[in-house]
Amino acid sequence: MTLRFRNLAAVGSTAHGSQIDEFLTTEIDGEKWTCIRPTRRLSRLEFDVKSKGFCQVPVVLFNSSPAACHLDDENRVWYSNLPEPHEIATSFLLADDWLSDRLAERRFVFDAIKTQVDAIHATLEADYVKTEAVVEHLRAWKELCTEAFPYMFLVLTIDDLVLHLAQRWIDRQCSPGQRTELLAQVCRSVYVRNAIANNAIPRLSKSLQFPPSQLFRSIGYIDRSIFLRSEALANVIARCEVWHKAQTILHVTERASLAFQLSEENFHVMGSLTTACENLLYRFSLSVAPEAPTEFANRYRDLTLEECVADIQSRSTRRKT
Repeated sequence: MTLRFRNLAAVGSTAHGSQIDEFLTTEIDGEKWTCIRPTRRLSRLEFDVKSKGFCQVPVVLFNSSPAACHLDDENRVWYSNLPEPHEIATSFLLADDWLSDRLAERRFVFDAIKTQVDAIHATLEADYVKTEAVVEHLRAWKELCTEAFPYMFLVLTIDDLVLHLAQRWIDRQCSPGQRTELLAQVCRSVYVRNAIANNAIPRLSKSLQFPPSQLFRSIGYIDRSIFLRSEALANVIARCEVWHKAQTILHVTERASLAFQLSEENFHVMGSLTTACENLLYRFSLSVAPEAPTEFANRYRDLTLEECVADIQSRSTRRKT
């Protein structure tokens, strides 16, 4: 079985990630449509917030035409014209300049998300939350998701593929036990380490729900030098009799470490933004419907973002009069 390292633990590959059995495909009028993680359901609000970002994936990553996406009757997202996983994986593994440019762009966007999460936390800590602040934060949520989602796809569909490639090369030089030790050393995340230290481990990916999850901040960064500090990797390289093989193992191990960390960054940073916006909607619901805030907040799940904004502004105006 391919091992999947998540939160510093090896688990079955089907438990999380982007394995082939987590894809559904169909053809409509000669066009291929793909559903990634068909067990995942998005509310109408969350789909509205994220759909433009989905469509921008091929534009941002490969300067290609936009993708299309729609929500089916079971609230699953279907895509057409997304880059194939092997196309992204090839670029991730071999196109160093392309990857460096995308990572620099990604860092800028993800830092902006962290700043926005801090701003929402500050708003929620106030005794009174202004309607203007709620509206501003909700619109920023959609804007940031539009910018961030293409960069999430750097690893969203390929992280297990890259890890599996690294395993195959490492297997040529060591036993399964040594391989597991090596991957456990290189597949580590500063985000996970800090989340455990602060007892702020977010829940698994989910759609919006109320009452909301507990607020948390994603604290961390991508450390591309982690793989160089692996004693197990050093031992494997020392046993390589051919330098070309050693170079390849170093390269694929570095990419596996990077893919794992980017996957964790997706999870922690985007999760902190979703959770912050959940809490923002719930705080407003509590102010206008203190007797039933959960029921009131759940209404927003079935609206678009601008419909939510219109409702919030309308109720705020009525309260003032």
